Amino acid sequence: MTLGSAGIATAADSIATAVGVKPQAQTLLGVENKVLVPNEALFEGQTISTGPYGQVQVLFADNTKMVVGPGSTLLIQKILMRNDGTASSFAVKALGGTYRFLTGNSKKQAYQINTPTGTIGVRGTEFDFVVDPVTGETRVILFSGQAIVCAESDACVTLSEICGMASSTTREANLQDNDRMGLRKEGFPYVNGQQRLLRSFQVDDASECGQLVQQTFQSLSEPVTNPPAAVVPASTPDPQVPNPPNPPCPIVNGNQHCYCHPGSEPESE
Repeated sequence: MTLGSAGIATAADSIATAVGVKPQAQTLLGVENKVLVPNEALFEGQTISTGPYGQVQVLFADNTKMVVGPGSTLLIQKILMRNDGTASSFAVKALGGTYRFLTGNSKKQAYQINTPTGTIGVRGTEFDFVVDPVTGETRVILFSGQAIVCAESDACVTLSEICGMASSTTREANLQDNDRMGLRKEGFPYVNGQQRLLRSFQVDDASECGQLVQQTFQSLSEPVTNPPAAVVPASTPDPQVPNPPNPPCPIVNGNQHCYCHPGSEPESE
């Protein structure tokens, strides 16, 4: 970065712009610490910090986009721009918090995202990531392309599945099981909602991942109900067979005997 005659960076030297700023965002460049305002130019060596409700959407000169989420800190380490609008070197350091990264026009080899416990390399990529501010553990969820997640020990994993996750610590890097309930707990705020972001910083696949999370959460939250009891058809009573009519009383010796019973012989006189 070239400094002006007074040793102060000018807009011509800027390598990014804070195109979207929510309150509780500030920057530190050299010894100057100030509140960040929308459309402010950003420079190599500048640190962006946000409070619990702050957010900064950064558009870099090569069209790379980054979101610095609430309670987060990002250091712009080194951006070397070519005349064709691409970067020969693009390095930032996520010190802690939540972030979104969308690749710009530069070659994949130029990009390096550093964290306290390792690095993330990109391959035409869109992803969100979270860096624990205490332990430095890094968790990544992928939306497109590939991400190479590496630990400080040089152990690396390649993340290529949409909505897939990986994590890294100082010693190891691992692919995570596709635990969508875990997504809800991992602190990826933009997976569960992108309303606070400018449209150019939103990712369609992120919304799909969020819908999967919501569907999984709802299915696990629904109370289990007992299935309805089987309907047993009522038994049909046997048809009633009417008793046969009494036979006519016989006439014996000219007299009709009406006190006789069916099946009995008439009494004789």
